Amino acid sequence: MTHFSSADNFIEKSVQLMKSGPANTRVSITYTHSGEKRKPIVKFKLFNPVTGICLSLRTHKAKEFSRIMNALGPRGTAVTKHVNPGTANEKIEDVKLEGLGCIMTNTQFSEQEAQEESKQETNQPPAESTTEKVTPKHKKRSKKSRKGRKH
Repeated sequence: MTHFSSADNFIEKSVQLMKSGPANTRVSITYTHSGEKRKPIVKFKLFNPVTGICLSLRTHKAKEFSRIMNALGPRGTAVTKHVNPGTANEKIEDVKLEGLGCIMTNTQFSEQEAQEESKQETNQPPAESTTEKVTPKHKKRSKKSRKGRKH
């Protein structure tokens, strides 16, 4: 079993494992929370019984969990990996990786298709409403309630 300490390496290797045998590879996600003193832990495990390869990652960080779930999700087609250069003056590169969603569903998604679909949904004219604008009516106070109050 290969245990990874960084989410980036785990995502890269899991994509390679899924490409090699998507029908045989099993994905297991385990959540453990035991008490107030310890942090909740999420364990990810990918196992391919044909090749005998097992990849695992254990994390308590919400950001890593989110990145891995986005890679595993149904639209997880591109995962951004930040490559830090050697010096502080160099620009940080973003490397696009193919996610697991298109491998598991055997379908290619593109960002353009998703953007076009969302534009079509937002460009639909709103349904005409038949409700009229209602102005709030203020409650009038009686003379008795006004007398008891000091201004």
